[in-house]
Amino acid sequence: MERALNNVDTVTLLTSPDRPLCFGPSRELARTLSAHSLANPTEIGTLSSLACSETKTFGQLSFGHRLGRRKRNTREMDPMPTADRRRCALVLRPIKKRKAGKTNPAIPLACLLALLSFACQEKTNITPESAQDMRQEERLLAALRGTEWLIEHAEEMPPGWTYPNLSRLNRLTASEELQEQIEEILEADRREGQHKAIPQDLGDPALLRQNRILPILFEVLRRREIGLAWKNEADALHALIATHEADFWESTNLRNKPTVLHTLASLGIKTSMTEDHLLDELRQQAASETAQNLAGSTRYIYAMTHIIFARSHYFKNKVDPEGLEFVIPIFFSALARHTQGRMGVMEIDMVGEVLASLELLGLQNPRMEVARRRLVAAQNPDGSWGSGKGVTPKRIHPTFNAVAGLTNFHAALE
Repeated sequence: MERALNNVDTVTLLTSPDRPLCFGPSRELARTLSAHSLANPTEIGTLSSLACSETKTFGQLSFGHRLGRRKRNTREMDPMPTADRRRCALVLRPIKKRKAGKTNPAIPLACLLALLSFACQEKTNITPESAQDMRQEERLLAALRGTEWLIEHAEEMPPGWTYPNLSRLNRLTASEELQEQIEEILEADRREGQHKAIPQDLGDPALLRQNRILPILFEVLRRREIGLAWKNEADALHALIATHEADFWESTNLRNKPTVLHTLASLGIKTSMTEDHLLDELRQQAASETAQNLAGSTRYIYAMTHIIFARSHYFKNKVDPEGLEFVIPIFFSALARHTQGRMGVMEIDMVGEVLASLELLGLQNPRMEVARRRLVAAQNPDGSWGSGKGVTPKRIHPTFNAVAGLTNFHAALE
């Protein structure tokens, strides 16, 4: 860019709707940009970096910008969306070609100083309230894009994934239009969707190994919730679990136990294990270990988020934080730990679930906003989260959890 700036005497900032702002290479650039704020200080600080390196993070979104031919003797940065949904671009217009050795070094230096001055100066026209509003709008827009991705790809999900994800998503969105689309998808899934086949022999103890029984339990629950026959299958599973209960709980990992307990209770299946017993075990573990250590245990974090999800009946009602206070510092430690560096599928999953759990408990904290911004930054260009190609669990699950973690749904719950 330094070489390009050597041939520039005018820098134009294009903002929509079609309001070009033209500057010369001086401190007037900084003053005018200050009067026509792009967005928040994060974006402003990035502008100078973008002008110097051409490939940077702009706000919370990443773009690879390069100078391209726009008109004759004009080069333009690719347009960049800002947090308040405007689009801007830097246009560099060359001056007449000078003789070799006659380039005025003051021109590139003045441009660079102006941009740096603009990046560093205090932004008096952006209040904390307006910056917060823009950040909230940005994350809600990201959640909307994730919701639309899940709806668009619902029919491509593996068997057994459409119903739980879309039915819960329906409780998170406040858009009547999206709710109608989800209802149509769920109705089509009920009529002709692909689901887990239930074995003929539900008394086979081999079903207890390697969690083979879990998808069967979830399928029986789905049938109950949509009004299909389910009671005979539930009674057969009850008899199997009662006969081999020790083996059943030994084969169920810690992170799944709250979900399994909720499913069994919904089907009227009682066992010696209860949610209160499980919560006591987790509370005792929290008393004997530090929050930082437990924040690194995915089994522990997921067990606690799943207890909170189950108590909310999966986003149907708020959750009373009484008796759960011990997990709050662990959750905040987990947010700090798993938003450092690159966020992969596991980090997105966990951060989304922790944020959704804190929302269900009715908590708000600046550390939650920091984690939400990191989630927004980890979103894929197509609106999903996660990795890999196609509509796979490694994209479906993190996308749902990210949407739940970015959405303000507490006030709408019972």
